[in-house]
Amino acid sequence: QRRVHGDILSVYFFSLYSAAELQPALYFLLIVLLLLLPLPPPLFFLFGLQYFVPNLLHSGPRGHPMAASAQEPNIDDMLDNFDDALDEATEELTLLKERSGRQDGAPTHPSASRVHRRNASYQPTIDDPRSFLSRPLPKLGMMECRVTREIEGVGKLFPKYTLRLEYNNQLLMSARKQKNSTSSVYVITLDNSATSSSPNYFGKIRSNFVGTEFSLFDAGVKPGKATGSSLSNLRQHLGGFFYEPNILGTKGPRRITIAVPALDSADNPVPWQPGEESTGNTVVENFKAGNTTGLLVFRNKDPQWNENLRAYVLNFSGRVTKPSVKNFQLVPASDENTIALQFGKVSKTEFTLDFQYPFSGLQAFSIALSAFDNKLACE
Repeated sequence: QRRVHGDILSVYFFSLYSAAELQPALYFLLIVLLLLLPLPPPLFFLFGLQYFVPNLLHSGPRGHPMAASAQEPNIDDMLDNFDDALDEATEELTLLKERSGRQDGAPTHPSASRVHRRNASYQPTIDDPRSFLSRPLPKLGMMECRVTREIEGVGKLFPKYTLRLEYNNQLLMSARKQKNSTSSVYVITLDNSATSSSPNYFGKIRSNFVGTEFSLFDAGVKPGKATGSSLSNLRQHLGGFFYEPNILGTKGPRRITIAVPALDSADNPVPWQPGEESTGNTVVENFKAGNTTGLLVFRNKDPQWNENLRAYVLNFSGRVTKPSVKNFQLVPASDENTIALQFGKVSKTEFTLDFQYPFSGLQAFSIALSAFDNKLACE
């Protein structure tokens, strides 16, 4: 296990070197600093580099001047490269174990192996996406969707994500991580634009600095900016997503908790329409204070250790085919047997997202977006 982790760190450091196109002298300097500083190596990689590497980079590939319009490498791109390298390394390790029966080494995240196909899903006809995707799904089973991550060209620094129905490929929503923000902010639209200026702007999620807490808001007006008639359209707080801190995965797979507004007798979400967020009247602040009145709470289903694969596994009923740190299933806090949402990898750019009542489409897509985001304190 120590050897596997060492290989992964080597891959990560090589990714940093490749992404940043560091000069050999600077590369040597980083190694010297790593040996001299009293920081543990993982902390050096995950925290130290994000502060001083971007400030040292002023040249493009192979030392040629960088064009003024080009985007310089940043820690988000480096961490995304690390996530992909980790997933690919784990996938290859799992395949080797299945073929050769090896027992050493242990990926520390859910695998999609040993799964079975399940019954038919809910296949809706969606004529009014804004209304349909803002309300909880009807109690008619799982709605199967697919999330595509577009990471080609310069835009790979800020990937775009699209959500489509599985059975007819209908576009439901798109989202993109925003630039020039101190924390992660994803804008969600009902078209393919993924911009807040779109007439189809639908909502956004925002994280804290280290990526362990996320807040979901609808397209209403932000408190403090509302005037006149817009006072009747203040934004609603539709959920809080929490990832337990877990440096380098030493505690095993990710631990996720989701809190969303409870539903009334007509299946309408209980209004969470806070004033200025400094008052603390938000889903996130109430949940952190231990107040779950008016909230529904979900947690990720604990994966089981498979001794043959030497890996954690979950039964995705054939919907997930690649092992990944992003694979998870959500169950109600009081019921481990009812899967309300599941998300997992099928290729480098394709992921499945299946969910059912009481989640809305906007909530489910936002939870998936939070899983993509880099988490310095979780991996």
